[in-house]
Amino acid sequence: MKRTPAIMLLSILIICCSFLTAAAADKTTQKWPSVVDEVIAAVKNSITMVGMKEFDGILESNAYDLIIDVREPYEFERGHVPGAINIPRGIIEFMIWEKVGFPDKTDLGKKIYIYCRTGNRTALTAATLKDLGFTNIYGVDMNFSKWRRFGYPTEK
Repeated sequence: MKRTPAIMLLSILIICCSFLTAAAADKTTQKWPSVVDEVIAAVKNSITMVGMKEFDGILESNAYDLIIDVREPYEFERGHVPGAINIPRGIIEFMIWEKVGFPDKTDLGKKIYIYCRTGNRTALTAATLKDLGFTNIYGVDMNFSKWRRFGYPTEK
């Protein structure tokens, strides 16, 4: 008889802990308001995106003028797509110009592919370059971890 209240108390405690754990898990998986995801989805719909397999074919055939990795330098140093240059998203508006010939013959029609770790910075960067007047911009819809895991080429 003395065990019954203790078992009931323990059961209630376990149930409460499981609800708290579930609530905490929900808070840690989403690190920003859902409006951010909505904006990124809208931006992805406004630009031309290519998948990883298609991008690998583009790399193999050298059908590009410029590949830009918009991750942070420490991410780039850990590994990147062969031939990519690193211009972090936060400074793309200022650093892109030397890559396209400014101030001499600025070529806004260069075929530029942009990628990052998950595709979010890619979409936002591609939209920014379009707003700056670039006309041949492609975002790579990739997950860089999967890119590596699937055996696509990388270099350091």
